[in-house]
Amino acid sequence: LSLDTGIYTNRKDQDHFLITADLSAKALHVNIPKTFELIEEVLFHSKYEDAERLYEIIGELKSRLQMVLNTAGHAFALTRAMSYFSKPDLAKEWMNGTEFYWFIDALEKNYDARKEETIERLKAVMDKLLIEGVLVSFTGDKKGLELVKEGIGKIAGKLPKEIVPFKRN
Repeated sequence: LSLDTGIYTNRKDQDHFLITADLSAKALHVNIPKTFELIEEVLFHSKYEDAERLYEIIGELKSRLQMVLNTAGHAFALTRAMSYFSKPDLAKEWMNGTEFYWFIDALEKNYDARKEETIERLKAVMDKLLIEGVLVSFTGDKKGLELVKEGIGKIAGKLPKEIVPFKRN
């Protein structure tokens, strides 16, 4: 189970793009129901209020970003350079590039002063992401497809019906 951000551009107009939360999973037939239980847990029952655990996650993310920056710095440099010419690449820079690393670094250093704000913003972003309108890509046989449809049906019923407005402080 993995969760990442996706940026999808309009091939006719590169200035228009869509930012999504991409959740992907792989499972054998026998494990598909459990996979959807895990997806439901992540989407609807994550505990953002645990400030200590959130700080640990921020530290782990910073460490991972430092490792990638050291081993694949050229990819960060390319994303940074492209961000000056392309709006979608600017979004990539903010969400996965050097700018994101600096944000995480500053957040870790000033966490005590910013933890309440961080928790509230995480909740607001998650609420905004959880709108009805899910794109599902599936590779498998008919039996697997039926299990996936059943799992998606359970989750879709819990999605908000309206877009939740994003509040800025």
